Amino acid sequence: MGDPASRGLKTRLTWLAGFSPLLCAAPAAADPFDTGGGGVFLGYAFGERGGFEWGIEGFATRYLEEHRECEGSEKERHGVGPMLRVSVGKLSRLKLTLAAHGGGDLPSLRVLGAVDGELGASLLFERNEPLRIAPHSGVTAESIIFNLYFRQAWLFEQESLEPELSFGAGARFLPTFGTPGFCSEGRPYRGAHDEAQTARVHPAPGFDIRQPRARVWLKRAAEECASVPAFLQLALELLELQAPLELVARAVQAAEEELGHTRDAARMAELFGGAPVRLTPPPFRRRPALSRRQSLERIALESWRDGCVNEGLAAAIAEREAEHSLIAAEAHVSGRIAREEAGHAALARDVLRWAQTSPTLTLTSA
Repeated sequence: MGDPASRGLKTRLTWLAGFSPLLCAAPAAADPFDTGGGGVFLGYAFGERGGFEWGIEGFATRYLEEHRECEGSEKERHGVGPMLRVSVGKLSRLKLTLAAHGGGDLPSLRVLGAVDGELGASLLFERNEPLRIAPHSGVTAESIIFNLYFRQAWLFEQESLEPELSFGAGARFLPTFGTPGFCSEGRPYRGAHDEAQTARVHPAPGFDIRQPRARVWLKRAAEECASVPAFLQLALELLELQAPLELVARAVQAAEEELGHTRDAARMAELFGGAPVRLTPPPFRRRPALSRRQSLERIALESWRDGCVNEGLAAAIAEREAEHSLIAAEAHVSGRIAREEAGHAALARDVLRWAQTSPTLTLTSA
């Protein structure tokens, strides 16, 4: 590997590894909420006005602890937030509930088990009855996207407070406290223990985080910035495994393209947010050496998961944004990202094919 082409690639790798923190220039201001979603449910209410009930709900959750977006799935999350629910009973009764919810993942059961409580008030619209307001409470047990609930509205009946109980099941997407925790767009930078790391973003004072497009591009800038050391890592490990220099060169080129994506995404975030943005990429560190077989297995897995799937998803999302954006600058940037991310997904497929044909590794499936 001492030929001029190899030496040239090593020079480019060294240059990119040393200067990417400066070129990537942002840690991230938090959104008002860390996750949110909606759901549907079906249940049964007891009491004089009881019967089958069904409806829809929406919620948002703010974590009580700090969680990195690309963190692994071992750390439980706890959070609070607002919830809005519309339920219908017996086609003659409409209930609108506004509540605060709070809870978290059960110990060692992130996403697989969570409990959430709620407290608020309900407006009851019922045929031939005046509008009523009732205190509301409830508890939900959740696993992945599915849940079981127990709720009660406290109705004033003849100067006394009577509970109206209901129970049932439903589904929420996203889960109340978020997904398991993995990067789904682009190639994340992975550490020695497979943990995915993202860049952190620091918007300047005055950045309008309430603007949806500003939040989208802020998140994307962090993801693109983390992809720079990810491709440097791929290029270095391919070089060490004596992969074809064409694959190494494409990985280095991808790192350079991700630098461009980072600058463009930060510029779009500044356009929509109205204030400058700085980025701090995860530090580039070489992972501990593995046996050749283990290294090939790792590269094959990451090529499929982070390249074929995540880069392919990033390309599809950017292509759709380019087609639908009404802002010329945004459409241009999204179009460029879509083309180059598609090339990165193609690189991942080629790396995966090379790993599969290596004499020291035979994969039975992708």
